[in-house]
Amino acid sequence: NTGTVPFTAANPASFTDNLARVLDDAAYNGDASNGASVNGNILSWSGPLAVGATATITYSVTVRTPDNGDHILTNAVVPGTGGSCVTAA
Repeated sequence: NTGTVPFTAANPASFTDNLARVLDDAAYNGDASNGASVNGNILSWSGPLAVGATATITYSVTVRTPDNGDHILTNAVVPGTGGSCVTAA
């Protein structure tokens, strides 16, 4: 949380992550961390987040053999209201 106001349980930080372009090539391993969940193709998380705090969410997939998808694992997170994402280099 790089802002000046904490996210609370009543007004949580959140994000969604559409995994459709990943799951056409791979199977989700059911292991999203830190209270995140996957429903269909959507990984989501919400929760309180103090000013200066971070939340790390991890998950894993196993690429199918044979891979009948498009052979490209594309993924991007969409922040909830008031959020923004930093692009990693």
